[in-house]
Amino acid sequence: MTTGLAAGVPELVISAAEVNWRVPIVMSLPNLGAVDQVGSISVNAKTGDVTASQADIDHMLRIAEMLYAGATPSTK
Repeated sequence: MTTGLAAGVPELVISAAEVNWRVPIVMSLPNLGAVDQVGSISVNAKTGDVTASQADIDHMLRIAEMLYAGATPSTK
């Protein structure tokens, strides 16, 4: 397993207006596997359009950086 972010198991979310897949974004690390979920994105089940703002993506990346720092040994 490598260091990275990947899609987890999606959950179908049905509302009066639309049907979406809520897809968790999970961080994994070598020798640890899946560490934790850093956020989620929404995918429109009909169109395939992904809903995630740049702020959402930046937030997930900050969480991933914190998880990485907490899960790897310091080299100092």
